[in-house]
Amino acid sequence: MLSSGVICTTGVQFLAIESRSKDLVSVIWLLAYLNIFILIQFTDCHFGNSVYVKSTDLATIVYRSPWLDMPKEMRKQVVIVIARAQRPLEITAFSLIPI
Repeated sequence: MLSSGVICTTGVQFLAIESRSKDLVSVIWLLAYLNIFILIQFTDCHFGNSVYVKSTDLATIVYRSPWLDMPKEMRKQVVIVIARAQRPLEITAFSLIPI
């Protein structure tokens, strides 16, 4: 939410420049800032999604292992791991907004 506000504010500042050819330094500065900010947002979202996807695959990976051949105590622990892995991991901001 905050990042959308920053991107919009940067866009408004870019549009507020009257003569883009005369104020080339400001244009380059705003475009560089916007590109860096978007890159930071992309990396946060990409790696957050990667954690989510890999955590959803965890239960399947553990289930496909040869856990039925293990001792009884170990099988109980594997069942607990499978049950807990049913809920995917999410990285959240302030425990409110998933990234």
